[in-house]
Amino acid sequence: MTTLEKDFPQARFTPEVVREALDKLEHLAADWSDHNVNKTNWDEQDRNGPWTSASHLAVTLASGERWVHDSLSAFFADVRKPASTAILEATCWYTPKFGLRVDLGEFASSVLVRAPEVDTVLELMEVFDSHASDCAVPKPPLVEPPAPRVFIGHGGSSKQWMDLQNHLEHLHSYSVEAFETGARAGHHIRDVLERMLDVSSLALLVLTAEDEQADGAMRARQNVVHEAGLFQGRLGYSRAILLIEDGVEEFSNAAGVQHIPFPRGQIRAAFGDVLAVLRREFGRP
Repeated sequence: MTTLEKDFPQARFTPEVVREALDKLEHLAADWSDHNVNKTNWDEQDRNGPWTSASHLAVTLASGERWVHDSLSAFFADVRKPASTAILEATCWYTPKFGLRVDLGEFASSVLVRAPEVDTVLELMEVFDSHASDCAVPKPPLVEPPAPRVFIGHGGSSKQWMDLQNHLEHLHSYSVEAFETGARAGHHIRDVLERMLDVSSLALLVLTAEDEQADGAMRARQNVVHEAGLFQGRLGYSRAILLIEDGVEEFSNAAGVQHIPFPRGQIRAAFGDVLAVLRREFGRP
């Protein structure tokens, strides 16, 4: 006994092709029995066939309903419905050496053929090979993911964030969101920030030493700390990246979180690590 399984990744076979394969299976099983089976003790009905039958007919419709049929006509009627998937299995009653299984996906098919000899297997599979181009279905259109947008949060008098913005926009073609990149007059900060949360794919929160405390400790502006929490909640920690200048006091949102440090006044030293994050998340620097 020989088995051959073949995938047809761009073909969905029609009921007519499946019917042709079933007829071919019946013919091959009948012919093989004439030459290889002793029918002396068979009654008249068994001697005249049919030799094969569909043993499993199942269809899953686009609605999610799964039907198991006992007739080919009902099975094929459901197969013709849009977005249906189906499984057909056919067997030979007098020997397990013959069999056929056809899996019909929405955009592809898979066929398994079983027969006593290699030539017989190939002859049955030829039914599907010969119709593969006729039953070709167009590939579903590829939906391009939206281009990533990077939010840069910052605070205070430091303009280092602008170096980061220029580097990402002009050298790496990223779209950058920041409070200074659009017309915000007349809009509440809360609404502006909410829109940025909606459109941003990744956030870079630049925490520079801005506010000196009584004990001499340096803190980042609290608006950036607040934004860090918002973007961590919306995008997750892997896409809300903290760039922390040396000397900035750690805050609760940064505790235990991997961040990108950079020397005082030298944010360019962090560009390599920033690009590594972008490559990790979007597949390009």
